[in-house]
Amino acid sequence: MFSLLRIPKIQLALILLIIYALAFKLSYLNLLLISVGFTIFFDLLCAYVKSRTFFIPWAGLVTGLIIALVINPNALWYQVAIICALAMASKNFLRIGGKHIFNPAAVGLFLGGVIFNLPAGWWGVSSQTVFILLLPGFVSFYRMKRFGSILSFLVVYNLLSGFKILLDPTAIFFALVMLPEPMTSPFNLKKQVFFGSIVAAAALILSYFPVFTDVLIPALLLGNVFNFFFK
Repeated sequence: MFSLLRIPKIQLALILLIIYALAFKLSYLNLLLISVGFTIFFDLLCAYVKSRTFFIPWAGLVTGLIIALVINPNALWYQVAIICALAMASKNFLRIGGKHIFNPAAVGLFLGGVIFNLPAGWWGVSSQTVFILLLPGFVSFYRMKRFGSILSFLVVYNLLSGFKILLDPTAIFFALVMLPEPMTSPFNLKKQVFFGSIVAAAALILSYFPVFTDVLIPALLLGNVFNFFFK
């Protein structure tokens, strides 16, 4: 039991559950149950279709929790299910040379927004205190050592925006949870700094286009492309 608690994905899942509990609204309980349930289901299904194997879907659990906290709370159950399916399909099938390209949660949320005209809501993090949102930093900053990506994103994003989002809970959650996803972000420190800076610059550029009601998720996907092809 205690050995499981040393796994970064499980640690992050527990922290995300704490964030959800602190933002809990009874009417949004279905978002957690549907997001986590369908993400785990589709992760197992895709893995079985691909390689006829079963495993404990810790990554699917984390992705489901992220979707539950970020998705538009007005999403209908089947829309949530499709977003989860898209996320897990990208994780299992959208690869080149066996390597991941895109952050799964970002893919699901972005495509869901396009298909259903359902921009990300960030409901579970927008009202949280900065202290609570710093908790995932234990995993991403310390355990996964992605501090280069996190710090470069926050510094560049704040500089380019005139420090208007210095304590913005959405940007902090994004930087500590979604940006440093280990399979789609670099481990090398110099590449981390480049990656975080690219995502920050992309977010600012996208903010000038009215079509993007949320800029962080598409900016992350663009950063994933740069990271994959310019390693």
